[in-house]
Amino acid sequence: MKLAIPVSSGRISTAFDFSRHVVVVEYQDRHEIRRRELILEEELPLSRVRRLEALGVSVLICGAISRSLAERLAGSGIDIIPFVSGPVEEVLAAYFAGDLDSARFLMPGSTYQERSEWRLRSQNR
Repeated sequence: MKLAIPVSSGRISTAFDFSRHVVVVEYQDRHEIRRRELILEEELPLSRVRRLEALGVSVLICGAISRSLAERLAGSGIDIIPFVSGPVEEVLAAYFAGDLDSARFLMPGSTYQERSEWRLRSQNR
């Protein structure tokens, strides 16, 4: 499987919609196999969705994301884990350990309940 994380200076980017860099991690059984950092030149939401699809991404871990982009990603089968904040290495370790729901990885101003409700809504579309 592959996951994508928009990055800025080694941390999760504040908003996926405007992020210029993304780390794509291929993993199996909660262990990283390989990783690469790519430049996202696509600015239009549909182009970003198509790029992640072409890369084979099944999970997007991000900070904020616009509803329209999130709906397009969810509609293409990409699971979105929004409102995440923190250093990329710590976030990846928490994701693989099943501990990403820890309050320390929530974006300031967001709550675990908001993240859960948001994910539930996007999965039911």
